[in-house]
Order: sequence, then C-alpha cells, then structure tokens
Amino acid sequence: AGRVYLPAEDLRRFGVDPNELQAPQASPQVVELLRFEAARAREYYDRMQPLFGYLDPPGRPILETMVTIYGGLLTEIERRRYDVFSRRVELGRARKLFSVAQSLLRHKWRMLFAPAR
Repeated sequence: AGRVYLPAEDLRRFGVDPNELQAPQASPQVVELLRFEAARAREYYDRMQPLFGYLDPPGRPILETMVTIYGGLLTEIERRRYDVFSRRVELGRARKLFSVAQSLLRHKWRMLFAPAR
C-alpha cells in the first residue's frame, strides 16, 4: 500500500487493512471508517470556529477559504456516499474562486463595519 493518512487505531477499530484502501471499490468497513473520519473533521471545523477571532485580521480570509474548500470536499465525499475510489473528489475551479472571493468580501465587510476595539 502507498501512504495512508488515517490513524492506525481507527483502521483497527473499523477492521480495515491498509491494503483495502487500494481496492477499486470501498468495502462496508471502509465506508464506515470514512463516515467516522468525515464526522470527526466536521466536529473539528465546528470547534475551531471561535478561534477565528484570535487570528490577525489579514490571515482570517485565508483560513476561512481553506475551511470552506475542505468543508466542500467533505460535503462532496458525503454526497457521493464515501466513494473516493472510482474517481478523484474535487471542487471545480469556479467554486474555489467563489470561496476565495466570498472570504475576501466578508473580510472587507468586517473591516468596514466591525466595532472598533
């Protein structure tokens, strides 16, 4: 198997051999593992939201864009019922550019209308 970026303890917990991740189709165990990892990632995204306020304002749009894009990838993985093997999961260029523009506009809006501290 190639590189596996999933915790070994999670692979064991769901009964997934790393070699299964090379298969053309996901086994039920792999699907459950991916469902678990997606839920964990969403929880981390939710828990980190309050931390945005601690970032220097110029860095916020960068992190917001990353969270939006990676969250969009998670949504796409879920929509495809965790089928990450038959074809690459990606967001189109237009959707990525929209995420960047949205974050930058949100940042400008905050800079113009946020109460002074």
